[in-house]
Amino acid sequence: MNFDTIKYINYTFLIASAALISVSCEKNVPFTPRGVEANQMGRLVYGGYVYSHLIAITWIYAEGSGADGYNIYRSSSASGPYTKIGDVKGPIHTYGRAGSSSGGWVVTVHTDPKPPTIFLDLNPLPGANYYRVSAFNRTGESNKSAYALCEFSMPEPEAEQSGSTIVITWAEMSWAKSYIVYRSSSALGPYSSIGETVETSFTDANPLVGINFYRIAPVDDDGEGEHSGFVSCEFMPI
Repeated sequence: MNFDTIKYINYTFLIASAALISVSCEKNVPFTPRGVEANQMGRLVYGGYVYSHLIAITWIYAEGSGADGYNIYRSSSASGPYTKIGDVKGPIHTYGRAGSSSGGWVVTVHTDPKPPTIFLDLNPLPGANYYRVSAFNRTGESNKSAYALCEFSMPEPEAEQSGSTIVITWAEMSWAKSYIVYRSSSALGPYSSIGETVETSFTDANPLVGINFYRIAPVDDDGEGEHSGFVSCEFMPI
């Protein structure tokens, strides 16, 4: 065997070894997320915007899962179809300040290699929202998790007397075309419609003497949605 042949064999061996090392370091598809929960939240101020209706989806991070991030899917039915509404990726960088011996401030950075395990749905569907979460890395995507259900209802309105009227206000629903205002003399009802508006406020020009109870029903292309909780306002004639 001559020198050239030996060199060729060594070169081939090195390439084969590198290929084996590359394969052994490749990640597997991550574990399927578990512990998924979905809960309606109240008012949130973020990035200069005010979000008054949202659903927070959370899940458990499994050590050694191999996840680089997560995809979040939503449907109006438990059986689907599910549509991807967003994703979250790691790592998470947290910034802070620490005092220095010179009397100034030193910026500190903490990096958590784990991806976030929370997602905020800022535009939930009226009524039932079903969520499933999958994990992903450079190898691929896991199966979708079991679903979590959140029944989204319109937040309670606010009401206060203004002169000889009562003004009712409520949070905007991004999907609503208009709103129907209902009133009753009892918290349990019955409630009767007193008007409809495309705004997020309504003036009751002829309130009942005593306590007035109000509920709001958002309306979209499919019709009238679930009513909000009630708000009460006592009217005293001027």
